[in-house]
Amino acid sequence: MKIFVNKERSGWILDEIRGDYKKFTRNNLVGIKDADIIWLLNFWDFNSMIGQCKAPVFISIHHVPKHKIKQFSFNLYNEYASGCIVPNKKTEEVLRKYLTIPIYVVPYWILSKMMRPTNSQVVERKKELSPNNEILIGSFQKDSEGSTEKPKLEKGPDIFLDVVLGLKKQHNIKVVLTGYNRKYLISNFNKHDVPFVFYEQASVDDLNLLYDCLDWYFVTSRSEGGPQGVLEASYHKVKILSTDVGMAPDVLHSDCICRNVSEFIEKFNQNIDRREDNYRTVEAEYTPQLIVERLDDFFEKQIDKVK
Repeated sequence: MKIFVNKERSGWILDEIRGDYKKFTRNNLVGIKDADIIWLLNFWDFNSMIGQCKAPVFISIHHVPKHKIKQFSFNLYNEYASGCIVPNKKTEEVLRKYLTIPIYVVPYWILSKMMRPTNSQVVERKKELSPNNEILIGSFQKDSEGSTEKPKLEKGPDIFLDVVLGLKKQHNIKVVLTGYNRKYLISNFNKHDVPFVFYEQASVDDLNLLYDCLDWYFVTSRSEGGPQGVLEASYHKVKILSTDVGMAPDVLHSDCICRNVSEFIEKFNQNIDRREDNYRTVEAEYTPQLIVERLDDFFEKQIDKVK
């Protein structure tokens, strides 16, 4: 089968997902004019590309922030798309209110580049990051709207800040940040004297190493497709706490899910440790080989329907 998968090109994770799909699929990736199936992994291209689409079109919608609902062209999706692929049941539930086309749940996988063995430099690097035995808490995703200090509310940086400020009163903590658009947290960390380190352009090797150095990883989002951090922290056997968002309840042990700031602090103080459970789930159910095979099966069934 010949499939077209569009590129995102801005450094968002979608190009990494496309790269893994190309690596593990049994099908051929081709140009849009030669495709049997068109998968718009970056659905924001839909409006500009629909005129080029001659084969059945499937769009991926990753999550739907309530305050950004007007940005979605649901009428066009319903008219021209053959179906919508979502990574979790929560996104499916929201979209049922707006889409009349079929919705299919196919989860994200942990990216192959993040499946590196533990680096021999972990002990040395952790001493650099935590010279005074600080407890290292990771957050490796955006928290601001573009280059401003305005919080990206769907990512919940305000919640993350409240959790960290609560823990700072009781514990010797330090936050490890990576990625772009972190100005909201950096500004507030400076304001409240929260110790942190920031790696804006961490390499793949460094990102894997940083995961291995962490004591905890927090996800405080309000709306998510994954996030990938849930899969990555689980695979790297980092203790993790998360809001009930995206794929988190599917991947994580139920003890790792938090309903509010108080539960984050309480479970941290209880030292909730479900690393082995979370790792086994990712290893058994969310590797690229497994999920890409599911996608291939799905797309081939769609071709059979139109023959």
